[in-house]
Amino acid sequence: MGKLFGNKNQNQLNEKQVYERGYTSSYRCILLVVVFTLINCLLLVAKSDTYYLFTAWVPYLLLYLGMYLCGKYPAEYYEGNIADYNFMNNGMFAFLIGAALLIVLLYLVCWYIARKRKVAGIIGGLVLMLIDTGVMLVWCGVSADMIMDIVFHAWIIFSMISGISGYCKLKKYEKEHPELPPEQPTFDINNGFDYNDTNNGNSI
Repeated sequence: MGKLFGNKNQNQLNEKQVYERGYTSSYRCILLVVVFTLINCLLLVAKSDTYYLFTAWVPYLLLYLGMYLCGKYPAEYYEGNIADYNFMNNGMFAFLIGAALLIVLLYLVCWYIARKRKVAGIIGGLVLMLIDTGVMLVWCGVSADMIMDIVFHAWIIFSMISGISGYCKLKKYEKEHPELPPEQPTFDINNGFDYNDTNNGNSI
């Protein structure tokens, strides 16, 4: 009989972990967006043609506009005579860089809040990504060149929605199963939240 109840309790913990993993995967997505956006921005400043898809598009656009409008590209990049261009000053370039970094910082703040098990972080990240996707579609439209960007944005949005859903299911589950032993989560960047079974001291 004790073994039977033990198996039931183990199944409940495993179900709870499914919701936890969905939530953890969601805010990891936000961190990946931050990392790849920064990489893409650095590559753009270095005038590299390399571009990674798992990125926020608006910060990249702002930096691209700063590079273009302030004459940071080689002369052959511009059509016609470069002397005919009225380039903006470095103040505008610094402003656009600051705006791009601010947006990336907002994503980072969302990740940090979500990491503390506060769903507001994922909601904030979702709002930012929806705005980012809308600007991208308005600016570039839907074309063959943009398909992969659109697919990746849709995947990120889906991941964040799944994370919010997982969080709500987790809270509901905890209310329905108050008999479960209290757990103290420890966070690991590779494995997410790790729970210790307080009954036998083993890691779940």
